[in-house]
Amino acid sequence: MSNRPRPTPRSAVARSAAEQRRRQAAGPSAPTGRGRVPFVVGGVLAAVVLLALLVAVRVTATDTTAGQARPSGTVVRGEHVYGDVRVSGQALPAPPEDPTAVDPAVGQAAPVLTGEDFAGREVRIGGDGQPTLVLFVAHWCPHCQKEVPLLQAEFDTHGKPPGVRLVTVSTSATADRPNFPPAAWLVREGWTVETLADTQAGKAANAFGIGGFPFFVAIDRSGTVVARRSGELPISEFLGLADRARAGSTAGTTGSPSPPGTTAGTAVPPGR
Repeated sequence: MSNRPRPTPRSAVARSAAEQRRRQAAGPSAPTGRGRVPFVVGGVLAAVVLLALLVAVRVTATDTTAGQARPSGTVVRGEHVYGDVRVSGQALPAPPEDPTAVDPAVGQAAPVLTGEDFAGREVRIGGDGQPTLVLFVAHWCPHCQKEVPLLQAEFDTHGKPPGVRLVTVSTSATADRPNFPPAAWLVREGWTVETLADTQAGKAANAFGIGGFPFFVAIDRSGTVVARRSGELPISEFLGLADRARAGSTAGTTGSPSPPGTTAGTAVPPGR
């Protein structure tokens, strides 16, 4: 008996070659049954991950600046220098020239202001039942340029006074004076207090009877003026005004433009 392998019949070879040609023409076979599940699950997971990444990118682009979360109220630079301000209520009188005299505005209802920030978003001051401390600043005022970074450093280190709304009014803007436009100055300082842009004629400032820059007005939750101050304030005095707004206290309500703890002459009269 011979041990040599028998040759494969030609008919079998032909069938094998034909079957191979059919497989090549059909291409790779798609997974069926149980083998299809991993592909479906993997596709769903990939879509979910992609959607989460898109949402994260959108939130980051909206709510961060230079990779850091932007605190509420942060000033953003817009096209507006002046705003459209509406005043509701009676204007406050100017502070007395005698620093020992009682401020006639104390005990009066503060006017309610409705205006806009530098980006055209609405800003309302008063009429909301919140204790409020309003700060009036002018971009060209050297004492405002000292007060704003002093206060911002306090906010960055210890946070804003609790239970009191802080609002800024940018007023007396003048193109031929330093730090114009005011939005650029406040953005540069990293100012995180909501800011209303006054009209070119100073409608908001006139309604509050400002007596110099910077100018502070403390208002209690009923909308009543409890204190006004002008000039550079140390942090302790600023926090004291916030306490008065929160408590509704009118103690020590003289019209002094330079309250205890400040240097005389640190208030710049409006328009100077």
